[in-house]
Parts: sequence; structure tokens; C-alpha cells
Amino acid sequence: MPQLLTENDAADVLGVSPRTLANWRSRGGGPHFVRLNGKAIRYRASDLDDFIEKNIQSHTSEYDDDDGDFDEEYED
Repeated sequence: MPQLLTENDAADVLGVSPRTLANWRSRGGGPHFVRLNGKAIRYRASDLDDFIEKNIQSHTSEYDDDDGDFDEEYED
């Protein structure tokens, strides 16, 4: 069974606020989450790991708008 983390615990792992996680849930772009009983939000540790891996950048001018490709418009 996967380990489920609370919103506060997940925010600590990612170094963001719980409010940021809430914004990502409503706008998209954040880690996958689990909704329990229609209200409680939990995060699988493996989804947080996947989210971190997906967002590794090699330099600061690199920008990924969730399509997985380097966007040349952001090059210097």
C-alpha cells in the first residue's frame, strides 16, 4: 500500500506552502493527488518524487510549460 501524506506534509517535502498546492490542484501543473471521502486531500510519496524528477532543470533559462519540450522562445 502506498504511503499517503497530508497536504502539510507534502508541502514540506516540496518546500512550498499548502496554499501553493491548493492553487496547483485548481489550476493544474502540480503533483497528482488523492481525494478521500470527497474532501480530504492526500499525496502519494511516489507522486511527489515523480513531480520533482519531472521538474529538474539544467539551467535557469530553461522553461517547460508542461509539454515536456524546451521552449526556444525563452532562450537568450
